[in-house]
Amino acid sequence: MHPNPQLSLPSWVLTKTHLLRTVIFRTLLFLVIVCSFPETATAQLFKFPAPDTLSGNYFGGSVAIDGNIAIVGSTGYNSCGTNSGAAFIYVKAANNTWSLDHVLQPSDCQEDHFFGKTVAISGSRVLVTSFRSAFNQRVSNGAYVFEKQGDRWIQTARFSDPDRGEYGTFASAIALDGKRFIVTAAGVGSGQKARGAGYIFEKGPDSLWTNTDRITAESNRFNGVFGTSCDLDGNRIAISSSSYTPGQPGKISIFDYSASDSKWSQTASIDKVMAFFMPMDLDGDRLVVGESKAERDQSGRVRLFEFDGKKWNLTATLKPQIPYSSGAFGSLVSIHENTILVVGFDEQLELNYNVDRVVYMFHKSDTEWRQRTILDIGSPFFGTSLSVSSTGALIGQSPENETGAVYAVPINQP
Repeated sequence: MHPNPQLSLPSWVLTKTHLLRTVIFRTLLFLVIVCSFPETATAQLFKFPAPDTLSGNYFGGSVAIDGNIAIVGSTGYNSCGTNSGAAFIYVKAANNTWSLDHVLQPSDCQEDHFFGKTVAISGSRVLVTSFRSAFNQRVSNGAYVFEKQGDRWIQTARFSDPDRGEYGTFASAIALDGKRFIVTAAGVGSGQKARGAGYIFEKGPDSLWTNTDRITAESNRFNGVFGTSCDLDGNRIAISSSSYTPGQPGKISIFDYSASDSKWSQTASIDKVMAFFMPMDLDGDRLVVGESKAERDQSGRVRLFEFDGKKWNLTATLKPQIPYSSGAFGSLVSIHENTILVVGFDEQLELNYNVDRVVYMFHKSDTEWRQRTILDIGSPFFGTSLSVSSTGALIGQSPENETGAVYAVPINQP
């Protein structure tokens, strides 16, 4: 079975068409938004040239951007067999258009590998995973490092689970920053058995990658599903512990590296996070957390925490200008400096029409975060993946029975 995209949808969304989304409705909705919110801006989307037109290729299921280089995962791409997967490197030209530069395939490429499930990029280095949610003897999950050498991208390392499943499902989440990356093994939320872990890898002076540490959850009666999401920025790591019980909040653990004793230690915990997969993004002393199940009507929210040198403080709570009941606002988040992107729906999920997933763009002006743009292409699959940098943002659209797509959006801060 093909792994699910980054975000799941209600089953009826996958089968119902938007018969009631008429031109008149769209026009009226546009007028309501513009008239009610004069500060809301518009943004131009550039669609990436797709590598194929295969239905269900999951192109755009994962994206990452750093400067003028982007990487896109496509687990359903048939590079060396059905669902073997691939990752695609795109480069940005002076006229702000993007073109396909290179196709990445693993050295052990094979059928049902699902290569490209998650991707990360830092400069001229990328990290790509092959992933199956259940342990499989024939095809193990892996994390692959590719580095640019001249005009080519070369695979320089591959890592599989160092503990052979003892801590959970390897390659559940990844993050990369320079010569360091982290790969998590998501736990199963059952006490000390398979309680999740984060494996830290670093590139040494000899240019070899080494597993230098393993981060685990705190030892207590209920650890949750540690390792469902993670992020890394310099000497700081954030890893989620999703609640194993529906309706019970999860938490995010923050670890900092001490150069004096060469150790990682947990230094903080963000508690009562109302989301299962707990999307988050770390940017220096800022941590943005999506909570798609928050609020009484589950309209969702996004909380921003900032580190003042001693502790993490809640400095902002973001909501859409028009909140929708069960709108899942906060399903995905991404932050870079004074820009935050958030994925959510623009209608109630209880309805079986006019269901549309959009991306909200927030900018910080002076001391206040304001919603500036709603990115909307009229699809319930828009916002499958998300990544933002100083040069722009990437938004994936990865439906199950259609060809995937990726859109680039320029970031013009006020």
